[in-house]
Amino acid sequence: MKRLNSEVLESRLAELGLSQSAISERLGCSREAVSQWMLGKSFPRPKALLELSSITGLPFGRFVIPEAKVSTNYAFRTNRNVKPNAELRERAEDMTAGLLLVRPYFVFDTSFALPILAEPRNEYPYVQTVAKELRDAIGCPREAPAEERKIIGYFDRLRTIFVPVLWGSSGPNAFHVGFDNNAVNFVYLNLQKRISDVKYWMIHELGHILSPSLSDARAEEFAESLAGAFLFPEPAAAALYKRIVSAPTPAAFVVLVIEAASIYGISPITVWKEIGRYASFASERIPELDMYGAAANYDKTVKTLAEILFEEDQPSVEKYVTDTRSWFGSRFFDGLGRYLREKKKGPSIVQQVLGISMSDAKGVRDYLVHG
Repeated sequence: MKRLNSEVLESRLAELGLSQSAISERLGCSREAVSQWMLGKSFPRPKALLELSSITGLPFGRFVIPEAKVSTNYAFRTNRNVKPNAELRERAEDMTAGLLLVRPYFVFDTSFALPILAEPRNEYPYVQTVAKELRDAIGCPREAPAEERKIIGYFDRLRTIFVPVLWGSSGPNAFHVGFDNNAVNFVYLNLQKRISDVKYWMIHELGHILSPSLSDARAEEFAESLAGAFLFPEPAAAALYKRIVSAPTPAAFVVLVIEAASIYGISPITVWKEIGRYASFASERIPELDMYGAAANYDKTVKTLAEILFEEDQPSVEKYVTDTRSWFGSRFFDGLGRYLREKKKGPSIVQQVLGISMSDAKGVRDYLVHG
């Protein structure tokens, strides 16, 4: 938002012997309105700006600070990796515009710069090193399953706010919006996806946050490799590979992969891909097996995050807000609630920011404003 240069204006008004009360009388507005302009909390209308210029003898360029351009980057992670269509791209633009309005209501108590990878590249040794360092930073032992709560806690250090949404099982998996070279990030997670997939998409988005210099296919490839390396690290992949190559039958092979997926809380496909990456790097034989059918059957037994959080797929608004606050932290709903109350906004901004129906937005808005 544009704002007045209060230092320049106050200095000029002092020279002219004019107080804010005198200016409000000359402009025919309240003393409070002038005070809000000076504090940068609101901006005068064009007519008032013209009169201010006339009264002070200053050109606009001397007392108006232009609106700063905000750089943004965003991307949907679609269901089955389908390329976003025009409707989804329009939805992304709309949601990003809404976040621009509420973004000032999210403040992080840190002055440290974000840990950005200097030269991110999709090379096996490099990705494994980054994954190991991330596990150390998050507090996940090298070969143990990664805990969701520890991953979530680490995102706060990256000035990242989780936005929990209910977009349906066939809706997008995730949506990432970064502002000003990732100085602030919003990561939407579709709770109606399997918990194993949600964990994957959290690390996938982390890959994007840490590598803002990458774009398009290179960015996706790096984020995918990092997610796999983090969730099923090289020591685990190497150990499982040795067991697999000595498995007596393909069925026994599948059982080993499914068993590992269950222990690590991830998809069998993630396990299978990491075995392949390890074998390729180690110049070992890559076992041939179609894991997709077995993985689809296994996935049917895995609960969605919504089922885990709410014990149902369609919770009440109160349960949706309170339970996701407990899981992901309070930043998003607290910040959105402050914006709604201070700006006296209706449900349309909630609909825009969350990408949900108006009826659902009304319920969320009423709960955040009135409790």
